[in-house]
Amino acid sequence: MGYTALSRVRTLEGLFLIDLHVNKFYCNENIDRVLSQMKQIKRKQLIFQNSSNYLNILFHNIEGLKCNFNALQNHHITQHADFICLSETWLNDNMKKTNFDMNGYQLIHKSRSSSFSNNHKLHCQRRGGIALYYRDDISIQEIHSCEHLNLEHITFELLKEKLIVINCYRSSQQSKTEFLTNLTKHLKEIGIEKHIFLIGDFNENSLSDKSKPIETKLKSLGIGATYYSFHGILMFSINNECQINNSNHEIEYDYVENMEVDDTLLTPLPIVDIPKKSYKRKNQSNDDSLNKIFKSTTISTTTVKTNNTMIEKQIIFLQNLNDIIEKSIVEKSSITLTLDEQLSDINLKIIKIQGDGNCFFRAISHQLCRNESNHKTIRSTTINYLIENKDKFAPFIDDTDSTIDNYIERMSRNGTYADYLAVSAAAVIVNKNILIHELGKKPLFIPGSDYIDDQVHICYYPDKLHYNSVVDAIGNTAILPSEAIVFT
Repeated sequence: MGYTALSRVRTLEGLFLIDLHVNKFYCNENIDRVLSQMKQIKRKQLIFQNSSNYLNILFHNIEGLKCNFNALQNHHITQHADFICLSETWLNDNMKKTNFDMNGYQLIHKSRSSSFSNNHKLHCQRRGGIALYYRDDISIQEIHSCEHLNLEHITFELLKEKLIVINCYRSSQQSKTEFLTNLTKHLKEIGIEKHIFLIGDFNENSLSDKSKPIETKLKSLGIGATYYSFHGILMFSINNECQINNSNHEIEYDYVENMEVDDTLLTPLPIVDIPKKSYKRKNQSNDDSLNKIFKSTTISTTTVKTNNTMIEKQIIFLQNLNDIIEKSIVEKSSITLTLDEQLSDINLKIIKIQGDGNCFFRAISHQLCRNESNHKTIRSTTINYLIENKDKFAPFIDDTDSTIDNYIERMSRNGTYADYLAVSAAAVIVNKNILIHELGKKPLFIPGSDYIDDQVHICYYPDKLHYNSVVDAIGNTAILPSEAIVFT
């Protein structure tokens, strides 16, 4: 902070730090040790190809070209793209398109109103809009339909490569039946037997177990899904033979964006120590900020990909569980506290959870979504993870179940109490470190994420075999600071 203030000072009036208070400058003694445990990020290979034999195409639902234009034109990735396909530009026909010119690119834009007939319900609706930027040195020919299709699209042909690209968007307000009818008519009109690359945002969940009429219809027309993303930028390269290169096929969407790291460093297993002082967070209790946090939390029923390091952490935790629990017991004090009072001392409070045998999964659901309704999804995803890794966890099954298969069968039942093996698995599938608070003990730290601040907090009552959810004093997600964590 001292450096930041001084480096930007131009006048004495702008200098806020006048007196030197040496005691205000400090360095946490744990920094060097923590830094030494950090893993190095592995740089992923750039998808775009730096070769004249490839065309680099980018697609993004930009949700407002006007407000995001500077970020778009200055981003290092866009500078490598030959084609930039955008949806939801939110531009209307009255806006000057020259305000959105990019050096080295030509712009084609279609507003929502121009894509729909005057009597269509979407004609007067705000937002929408679709755009294409293409490099000055590339020859394309825009393909127009013979009739008004009520379809948001820009279709063009690469003359040299003889490849047709359709940049398309379906609003959630437009029925899938109408969209498919109009898109099919357009495909047949331009010649469905040609090399066609269809890209866009169709507002259909490719991972859903429910019917997917858009995907099904396109498959019947010979157009197969080769790539999808979850609100991220699509990037791919096409060579002269119209073959996709380095397209990052996502066979299953991993709702956790895992960072590739060097696994050569071993991370010690931590136990959280209860600090003697309260760590109060800034008041961020407004509904908008909370909603953003909870909306961004997705509980996926798909397979979770886990790196070997996280599984090793789980195994180390389970192997040392008894010792960890013993170390978590604090010395008895002359002052008798309740669990509510113990948590209040560190600025936390309890949110009661329904007790029906599903309380652990309900508590985790409350931590992620502020409701208990996702407990079945969390349980089933936990079970799937255990099934996929049952060989690794079989040694931790006791005489109650005798085999890992018996354990999984029992744990699959609704209302079955979660033990530490299930808790550990749940930590991984939600990609959060679970901190369990118990009366008279230090919070038990169960690893599920490489980042120490990725925390969910619950409390446990051993006499009742019950879990409740724990939040901070104003109802936000609780986070214990790194200096409160003791590494063992």
